[in-house]
Amino acid sequence: MKTVTSENKNRTGTPEGAYKGICGLIYGYSLGFSVILAVLAVLCSIAVIGQIADGRPTSEDITRSEFYSYYLTVLFLTANYMRHIFGRLKKSDTPFKYDIADKMKGLGYLLCGGGILGALLFLISNLLIDKLENNWFWDATAFGFVFMVVGLIFIAFALIFEKGCKLQQESDETL
Repeated sequence: MKTVTSENKNRTGTPEGAYKGICGLIYGYSLGFSVILAVLAVLCSIAVIGQIADGRPTSEDITRSEFYSYYLTVLFLTANYMRHIFGRLKKSDTPFKYDIADKMKGLGYLLCGGGILGALLFLISNLLIDKLENNWFWDATAFGFVFMVVGLIFIAFALIFEKGCKLQQESDETL
């Protein structure tokens, strides 16, 4: 029969323990994703350079590889932001810290800017490359739009966290 240590019981038995556990879990996943996405982004970038050096792939194939490389890099940076945010959250007693709100805002700007820039780059690619499939172009544009919307959501949450930071600071000052 298993015995439950007081540390494990405390981790899941209280809301604070569950909060710390989830933050630790997300931190671990984001660390793993950071490593995997970094490797994939580097490999994809090497593939793009190889395709350009080879000279045989079509411009459509090269553009598609650049698309994957670009968005893998944005996803790597996103996972890295998440690692920093949840690493700080799992160590903190309260989520309402200004540095956490700033990191969330930075993540939102990264996703917004990355989505807009990606959509614009692939719009320009579509104009310059005649052979680019329309379906692929719309998928790339939709991907950029989704990044932009998710970024706006993170910015909204960051603003909510900033308000929570202000309220937390006022509460701490009155005590």
